[in-house]
Amino acid sequence: MKKINVEKKNCRDFHELQFELIEGENNQYNKGLDSACTVLCFETSYRLLIEREELTRELIEEILGTVSEYKINYHCGYEEIFEYVERYSYNFFYNTEQILIKDIKRTITSTFEKQKEIGNMLTSAIIIKPPETILLLNYNSKYVLFDSHSRLLYSGASFVVFKNENHCFQFLYSLLPFVDGLDDDIFQQQINCADIIFLTKANTSKKIKPDYTDLMKYILKREKRENEGNSKINHFNDQFLDEDYIDNEFEEHIRLVQVSARLNSSLESVLSSLNNVTINCNKCDQEIEKYITFNCSHKYCIPCLDNIKENCIVNNCGYELSVTE
Repeated sequence: MKKINVEKKNCRDFHELQFELIEGENNQYNKGLDSACTVLCFETSYRLLIEREELTRELIEEILGTVSEYKINYHCGYEEIFEYVERYSYNFFYNTEQILIKDIKRTITSTFEKQKEIGNMLTSAIIIKPPETILLLNYNSKYVLFDSHSRLLYSGASFVVFKNENHCFQFLYSLLPFVDGLDDDIFQQQINCADIIFLTKANTSKKIKPDYTDLMKYILKREKRENEGNSKINHFNDQFLDEDYIDNEFEEHIRLVQVSARLNSSLESVLSSLNNVTINCNKCDQEIEKYITFNCSHKYCIPCLDNIKENCIVNNCGYELSVTE
């Protein structure tokens, strides 16, 4: 059996690293934001790159308070955030890369340098390695790491500010260790992969209030679909699955509409066949429009009724008169 090696340093080994720690009072967990780390990284990017706010403990608490409106315990992807939160999609350009953990430093530093060359001194990299998301910014010639989780080094969400590039990535690799020695090479590659979303300020910016309502509705709908698919109870058409919520009254309405449609189709078929049928008097055999019928369904034209009293005379049927049409 192969030995599994995890390249991770304990926080006690960081005494030689030079950094400034700005620690908040709370983290995402004691604020009830267990699944919101990606949204928190987007909001932090917005506050620092768009609003150009200072790195303070108060800002951390404001960010946690803003994202507390994301009130569901389901993770969301960066594509969903961009599509459903205008605050971010309007103000940022983004591009993504999927890389191995070992390539994080090379990929991020290369992108940051390219942004500097075109005059963009403010860029953020959202690093997603499920189940965690961490933010790294090129901020005023410094590397700023934002981590909303609780760690051994800090219990509250924190900004960790580095002037030294190597110190920054040494610290980052301690949070996202590379796992080696797995028997399954494919699984090893998967477990050591990360997605990086690079955010840069759009050409025009606009102050937009944070609104996570559409995002939450979409995530709930997505989870509903997945749960229905997993339990094999998804019997609705795609047009009905596109609804956010389908309550009992709506389901009953759909059922009645479907029943009504089937009945109407059957009725139209019957009427169509009747239109091609002529009715003849059972006595004189003349085609008639108005007639009198008996319980036996024999029909008579009006002139033939002169010889009929109250009972049908066809083949001595004898049924009593019942309906006049």
